[in-house]
Amino acid sequence: MPKLRTKTYEDNLEEDYFKTSLRMSSYLLAFVVCDYAVNSAETKRGVKVSVFVGSHHINQTQHALQAAVELLDFYEEYFQIPYSLPKLDLVAIPDFESGAMENWGLATFRETSLIYEEEGDNLKDQLRICLVTAHELAHQWFGNLVTMQWWNNLWLNEGFASYMEYIAIRHLKPTWGAEEQQLLRNTYTALERDSLVSSHPVSLPVSSSTEMREMFDVISYSKAASILCMLHTYLSDHVFVSGIQQYLRAHSYNNANPDDLWKALSESAQLSGVAIDVKALMDTWITKRGYPVVAVSVRGNQIHLRQNLFTILAQNDSDSLWQIPFTFYTSSSTNVTTHLMKSKEEIIDLPAEVTWIKGNVNSNGFYRVSYDSHTLQCLLTQLQGALTGLSVSDRAGLIDDSFQLARQGTMQYRDAFTLSLYLKKEEEFLPITVFVNHMTNMIVKFSFKKKPCITRLLKAHLWSLFGRLARTQLWEDTGSLSDQSRRMKLLELAIREGRSPATEQEALRLFHFWMAKDGHHPLPLALRGLIFRVGVLRGGHDEWMFLIQRYCKCTSNKERVLILTALCHTTSESKILWLLSASLRNHVIKTQDFSIIVEQLAPQPRVNNLVWKFLQRNWDTLVSTFSLGSSYLSGIVTITTSHFICMQKYNEVYDFFVRQKKLGNLHFVRRSLEMIQVNMHWLKTNTETIRSWLQKTYPTTFKTYPYCKKDVTYRFKWGTTIYLRL
Repeated sequence: MPKLRTKTYEDNLEEDYFKTSLRMSSYLLAFVVCDYAVNSAETKRGVKVSVFVGSHHINQTQHALQAAVELLDFYEEYFQIPYSLPKLDLVAIPDFESGAMENWGLATFRETSLIYEEEGDNLKDQLRICLVTAHELAHQWFGNLVTMQWWNNLWLNEGFASYMEYIAIRHLKPTWGAEEQQLLRNTYTALERDSLVSSHPVSLPVSSSTEMREMFDVISYSKAASILCMLHTYLSDHVFVSGIQQYLRAHSYNNANPDDLWKALSESAQLSGVAIDVKALMDTWITKRGYPVVAVSVRGNQIHLRQNLFTILAQNDSDSLWQIPFTFYTSSSTNVTTHLMKSKEEIIDLPAEVTWIKGNVNSNGFYRVSYDSHTLQCLLTQLQGALTGLSVSDRAGLIDDSFQLARQGTMQYRDAFTLSLYLKKEEEFLPITVFVNHMTNMIVKFSFKKKPCITRLLKAHLWSLFGRLARTQLWEDTGSLSDQSRRMKLLELAIREGRSPATEQEALRLFHFWMAKDGHHPLPLALRGLIFRVGVLRGGHDEWMFLIQRYCKCTSNKERVLILTALCHTTSESKILWLLSASLRNHVIKTQDFSIIVEQLAPQPRVNNLVWKFLQRNWDTLVSTFSLGSSYLSGIVTITTSHFICMQKYNEVYDFFVRQKKLGNLHFVRRSLEMIQVNMHWLKTNTETIRSWLQKTYPTTFKTYPYCKKDVTYRFKWGTTIYLRL
């Protein structure tokens, strides 16, 4: 609340009195004592919005301030409920484990989430600041004005904020591609996590502080946001928005539970002349773990549907049943039809025969779709013709579903890879990114397994598809956010796969020129991180030392993160250990950035075990620093163990966390163990299938690469035949 008055005492002491707080949950109370500079503005209704930062950053606050003012105006209009307080302060915290915190009227942020340098940051940095600000401001209604009754329904706070941030950005910045970002950051991420048996329902009993901290995860944030998107699409914009307005009004300055939300949305639907039992629909999504895959078979003018639980390690599950808002369009009509699937198997009658359908339109539903072979072939034929027949999101969703279904075993990898051949024509950021991410994950697994032949063949496949596009990319910052993101992905691909020496040489030239100018020569803003990384990968001790010195002198927090990311790609174990130790001790490198270091190191086969041993040796310090059960600590562990591929590593993880630390009941331990099992099973089941398809498709690469073993047959004149793999 704003300050009411100040009372002065002797010896220059002052006592401040503040206005009485509103009725609120105690976890939202915060105060900050600091010597900060402030930049302020007012909303249309006169609410004072202020950004507080260190004085040396005050000229870098205008972007966050303007975004906060516009977002507060947007939310007041969208929710039709005024912001409750006369002021809103946004404060930058120098070292902050959380990305931000929605304290009522006094939201706190990492500096990288609030400070924007006009001369040094790019569109992606703008997006991050807007998304984080939109998330915390959405909490002023969902979480602060109306608070979940208990931590078991944390998703009522975090799921709504995670969804509303994209609705807000779509409204304020329509050219930023908020829909693509939502799919990448929420939907695909949540589908991946929730396909594990070690996942948990959105709503889960909570009885301890550790269990409470564990709730701050992908399920409460991204899955909840994704199912809210699905519900929004199903109900219609008017019904959904009217319903949440009613929910917020009815429970202002109080607690609520999911049934209160479902009741408000059902009543809103009824007022619009539609009878929908929202509770019956949504209880199937929040009270059980996982999600369904809908098997589709097109037979003339009928669509046959069957739903099953989708898990990466297939389960014998015949009981799970969801109410699925199944959306689709067909080869003969682009009109989107919605069918609420309530049974295990259902049939949809169409007015005429169709050759194919595309289910889960724009991936707005939280489920996967599996097609019969004929329908899949027809979709592939469609893609090989005009890409405009399927939207960008639908093409990306088809790629993601195909490779996840192949990973599970429902689909053959040869079909998924054959589908990917259409990507030679693809030029949009989202489908390219989804596919490159799948291939990168495969390459990492085969690298850990020491399968250089398959790794080389996968790289050949990537270059065959995107080499044409990659060669045309320039080292510049032009275009939209999607254009810049695609350029970064393609240039990174060209350098990583080693197929374009000229691209790598140009990056190294830019780095050395920048280095010669003592870091004062301008680089393409969106590509600085890649240039720094090439400098470390292709340079030596001098380049690494220059970057660490630049890191220490740099005043830009975002540039420091880019430099830190690059520093992790050194081949020196002593430098790697120094990075880990320095961050954990908050010496030179902020402790909040420890996870950045682990994320960069963990996928590297040569240093992954070094990170794992470091985590074990420093476990007590990690727990005291980040808290047991926190998403931060859980992420550090799982990003490391997720690359383990053998029984020896499984036993190491089990011995350390279950036997020694007695933590076998925690989600991150169960997830770590399951992910190792998934990796072992996947490699055992799919290695030869993938190799076979790649070998047939890229025979020249296979024949000329020395690490690809060749099958040789010797037939002797006396009748003996010997088969060798050389």
